[in-house]
Amino acid sequence: MKQPIKNLYDGLNLSTIPKAIKDFFYLMSHNKGEFDEMKPFLFKHTYDEDNKEYYVLERHFAQMEKFIDDKVLMDENHTFLTRETHNEYLKEFGRGFHKGYTEYEATLKPETSLFDLENEQTVHKVFSRVYTDGYKSKDGNLSFGLLNPIKLDELERIHNSRFFLIAKKGMYFDSGIEGGEFYKAWEIMELCTSEARFLG
Repeated sequence: MKQPIKNLYDGLNLSTIPKAIKDFFYLMSHNKGEFDEMKPFLFKHTYDEDNKEYYVLERHFAQMEKFIDDKVLMDENHTFLTRETHNEYLKEFGRGFHKGYTEYEATLKPETSLFDLENEQTVHKVFSRVYTDGYKSKDGNLSFGLLNPIKLDELERIHNSRFFLIAKKGMYFDSGIEGGEFYKAWEIMELCTSEARFLG
């Protein structure tokens, strides 16, 4: 059964979002600096026969496509992935995304109303989930494995390169969980700011 994921841009009233949060949101875009308000989640992706939806930050998706096009990304048998063969890995990301997205709210306040105005700790937890420094951010960046040194030496002789990454379905699933939680946290922040709950 298809479970729709809310598009962050549907019904978005930018005037209700504080400038600092809005600026940070747009900094996540693939073309940051070129376009002030480029949407970081441009496209909805789907997986499985039910076309379940998920989102990937477009900058991460573009980097992954570059790794494929540059013949850097391999499967665990050291076969270069194509965009078609890579779809099996994206399905794992999508499954993880759904898990993170659907379970995130329960981690905030499992037994009471999510938006209790007295609960500044919950508000801080949601805000902290999205507002982090780059390398600490758990925003669904696709994680890859590395080659062992012996295999790396062998591939370097064949391909004249020392930069290869290994796609692992378990790592994609874990990245998807982080991406789903991250997306849900932004969705909650958007709701809160539109209701002025993050405003002083």
